[in-house]
Amino acid sequence: MSIPSGFLLIDKRPGPTSAGVLRDLENRLSAVFETPRKMLPRIGHTGTLDPFAEGLLVVALNEGTKLVRYFQSCDKTYEARLQLGVRTQSGDLSNEVLERAPVPSLTLDRVEQAFQSFITGPYEQVPPLVSAKKIDGKRSLDWLREGIEKPKPAELKKIHAFSSIAIQSPTYHFSASVEGGTYIRTLGEDLAKKLGTLGALETLRRTRVDRFDAANAVTLDALDRSTFESPAFVPLSRIFAPSESAEISSEIEDHIYAGRQRPLQAIAPGSSRSWIALHRAGRLIAILGREPDGSWKIDRVMVKI
Repeated sequence: MSIPSGFLLIDKRPGPTSAGVLRDLENRLSAVFETPRKMLPRIGHTGTLDPFAEGLLVVALNEGTKLVRYFQSCDKTYEARLQLGVRTQSGDLSNEVLERAPVPSLTLDRVEQAFQSFITGPYEQVPPLVSAKKIDGKRSLDWLREGIEKPKPAELKKIHAFSSIAIQSPTYHFSASVEGGTYIRTLGEDLAKKLGTLGALETLRRTRVDRFDAANAVTLDALDRSTFESPAFVPLSRIFAPSESAEISSEIEDHIYAGRQRPLQAIAPGSSRSWIALHRAGRLIAILGREPDGSWKIDRVMVKI
């Protein structure tokens, strides 16, 4: 059995970087499939998790790496525990506490009212200094290590929904669904400000990326060949939801592999998406991208099997 193409749902533990998880995964795949590392397929992921965070890391294998960019800005869901009354440089308790502040008397209604304001009104979020955000060609975190603070301007972010799990002062445990690129560490700090105090995350767990759920993910230690027959592995044919897909004829498939654009215009005229996945007989054939004039153009072609 060779390593198939698709998405592998990994349940990351706190500690390693996302790049470190990929290195460990390569070692694991090499051992499980008895394959030298230099012979392993291409590997990547759809979005970084902070070292202190845990949860779902969607890893792309082989031809799946061609699809990473379609999921980098997708919606994500997190569970977090926010400790009120403290501030750290990173916005989480993996760094030393720099400042403390009194925690006002809190009720669940008051906390949820403050949280709701992020949903009903525009939410401008300033990316944290301790982040992988690129500024002048270098990560913000790398600038900070050189003693240089380079804050980025605020960005409008969409908080889709939240739910309270528990509140036991000074800790608030919650779940939030957000658009891609939203920093939950900063969201926690901003919530604390609305409550009249400081805040830093105790824990952070990503539970969902687009429609992929951490409940189906596997830890690196548990990964074996059977993983690729389980819900932890999503083959190319199941990566895109039906609403993001269209079935094509063998004739159109031939046109696509021949590089002809003309017959593609009528495939999904009513779609509101900027791209759509084309399938034929259970195989992912290509991704179409929408042009500014509303027409469709081949954006990515998968290897013909």
